Amino acid sequence: MKKVDLERVAEISKLKFNDVQLETLSKQLKSMVEFAHQVEKYKADNFAADKIVVPYNEFREDVLHASLPIEKALLNAPRARGRYFVVPIVVD
Repeated sequence: MKKVDLERVAEISKLKFNDVQLETLSKQLKSMVEFAHQVEKYKADNFAADKIVVPYNEFREDVLHASLPIEKALLNAPRARGRYFVVPIVVD
């Protein structure tokens, strides 16, 4: 990934990196992409995705718990208005 691309992704994500961090991030992303390409080489013809056993009980009983009080939930919010969190718009 080019430095200019990383800078744009960081800007959109509201993240700030110095040149050393961008270089490190570039190397890490390159390594991840290379690993993904290696995984693509393996055939998955004998793999039955519907046979995966997941330790999850989808039929568990629903249990009602007390909610966090609104005042406590908003206590560490950078911005709040009334009973709601205020978040920045992230769509350019």
